[in-house]
Amino acid sequence: MSCSLKETNFHGTPMFPLQIYSHKDKNGFYSVTAHWHEELEFLYIEEGTMHGIISGTPYEMKAGEFYFINSGELHELSAHTHSLHHAIVFDPQLLNFDLYDACQHNFIQPITQKKLLFPNNISSALSQEEQESLRQLFLELIYNYHYPKQCALLKIKICLLQILELCFRTEILIQNQTTGKQLSSMNQLKEVLDFIRSHYAEEITLKELADIACMSPTYFCRYFHQEMGKTPFAFLNEYRIKKAAILLDDSSLSVSDIAINCGFDNISYFIRKFKEYQGITPKKYRSRKMPE
Repeated sequence: MSCSLKETNFHGTPMFPLQIYSHKDKNGFYSVTAHWHEELEFLYIEEGTMHGIISGTPYEMKAGEFYFINSGELHELSAHTHSLHHAIVFDPQLLNFDLYDACQHNFIQPITQKKLLFPNNISSALSQEEQESLRQLFLELIYNYHYPKQCALLKIKICLLQILELCFRTEILIQNQTTGKQLSSMNQLKEVLDFIRSHYAEEITLKELADIACMSPTYFCRYFHQEMGKTPFAFLNEYRIKKAAILLDDSSLSVSDIAINCGFDNISYFIRKFKEYQGITPKKYRSRKMPE
């Protein structure tokens, strides 16, 4: 596919494959559509409330909470109010030791080989004291990334290993029991999402999507909702609206032209859906950036 939901951006540098994305959203328009990547991702919600879906499970993410996203897991994130969050994205190979020792065998390799998984909602698995320890590690990691001094990279790596140690000590890691059949179905679903991303401006039928997944339409709808937390056409409409929001920001096209370019042939329906997902009409969304 020319347009894949697999994220291809390189995070960090070849010598230190880790990047921290800290984002403060004043207006509640932050939105990242469903995607996946090979790297691990640790999320910390510092302020406000966000809505996330990880592997089909929806989460109302509150200030002070932590979420872990495993390699290959489909996830999306959005906010409808003020928020500040930090996403730590890194290659799990960064945790490796050059010397293959007992630590590598017992603690690092089960993570890099995906034998053990992190719980997505890690906050619910930890006591208040353990959450505070985790928060301090996150804050130290984030600070050393954004304000690097001597030995900052070493401190970041130590923090990652301390987070891993906390997860082992509290016994919250999960055995990966994904079967070959489940993995195959997930790969088919990712092909469907890639198709939507490439053809969202065109008419798309349920049969088309089900055929790509090699499933019956009925089973496909059920499976899609199970993994994505929404119906196929709810996902399609949401994706189209997010593309429309980009055009409202970055182009001078009329609202009706944007609707057509994003796959809507009914302007009233487009405006209704835009308000449903964004909280305001397309016209008000565009005017929020205009100088007074």
